[in-house]
Amino acid sequence: MSERKHPLGTIAELDEEAIKGLDEGLRGDLILPDSEAYEDARNVWNGLINKYPAIITRVKGATDVATAIQFARENDLEVSIRGGAHDALRSVEVVTPDGELRKASPDHDEALFWAARGGGGNFGVVTNFEFELYEVGPMVQGLGIFYPAAIADDVLESFGEVMVDAPEELTTILINGHVPNLPPMPDELAGTDAVGVLGCYAGDPEEGAEVIAPLRDIGDPLIDMSDVMPYEMLHDLGTQMYPWGRKYTHRSVFVDELTDDVHDIILEQTEAAPAPMAAIAVWPLGGNIGHGPDAAYAWDEKQYMLTIEGNWEEFQNQPTLDWAAETERLLRDAGGEGAYAGFTGVEQREWEDWTEQVYGDSYERLTEAKAAYDPENVFSQNINIEPDGA
Repeated sequence: MSERKHPLGTIAELDEEAIKGLDEGLRGDLILPDSEAYEDARNVWNGLINKYPAIITRVKGATDVATAIQFARENDLEVSIRGGAHDALRSVEVVTPDGELRKASPDHDEALFWAARGGGGNFGVVTNFEFELYEVGPMVQGLGIFYPAAIADDVLESFGEVMVDAPEELTTILINGHVPNLPPMPDELAGTDAVGVLGCYAGDPEEGAEVIAPLRDIGDPLIDMSDVMPYEMLHDLGTQMYPWGRKYTHRSVFVDELTDDVHDIILEQTEAAPAPMAAIAVWPLGGNIGHGPDAAYAWDEKQYMLTIEGNWEEFQNQPTLDWAAETERLLRDAGGEGAYAGFTGVEQREWEDWTEQVYGDSYERLTEAKAAYDPENVFSQNINIEPDGA
């Protein structure tokens, strides 16, 4: 059902007994547009996305997933899945469009396991994850320092030099933007143009203090919050920095080195951003990325991911959307490649191809997996992969 119409119009076209049967067949909740829970259920983290699905199912288990998929297929309804990405997987259980529950791992249904790790939700709904566990914390050496924007060039250069030889226990991100309005930031600093270096040393905190010392000694900081802290606190900080309901368009490219051209683009485009909360971030990769079983994720050998963060609350959307797209185009002209599936932006421009950017050299093999597990392209509300032969 490709036409966009009012959700109640779609409901009116469906058989009432079929909807009743769906409701009775679910252990979870069936939410329709006239339900009190509808507004809350349809809202997503990104306030820029404003969709009105005809039917929402809050499933409880794989059987509910299979029931919902079957109903959608029988009634020619598009299927969209709310979910996220995951690293360090040992195995997954996936409900495929035929209603089958499949377990995929390095030793069982290897093709599906490969495709699920980088294939962007094109093959089914994952209902169970088995992870490798790693001992971390509970206390770790945290890194949180903001420097004045006036020395951003020095911070970028020093950051690159330190991270080239950094131990794998150190994870960092550089954000060229502003001081966020969050505790424990002083009110007088909130919103100040700044470049932040945030991160964590997931080893002995005393060793971590020595490792991060060069990143704390680049210049006189606006504020330095680096300290030994609970590992869980770091996750809470990320939630606070990117709250639910704000408008977001995040784009990305991968590079092998932070060249002078890349430095200049980061500095110039941050200054040109139309929204005060917009930023450009540098994510050093390496470490254990790509060290697991072979996966469809195509960019694990790249050294850095650059993200263009359009974050805003103003009514006008187009200026920030245009700024983020133009910044990405400039970075691609300077050698940037690929894209992270979660950071493509929210509208594809005529000069870009999200499918090629996200899947790269893995695309041909992914089309074969798509033909095997979802030949009718039931799962198409994503960075879509066409089934081989379609």
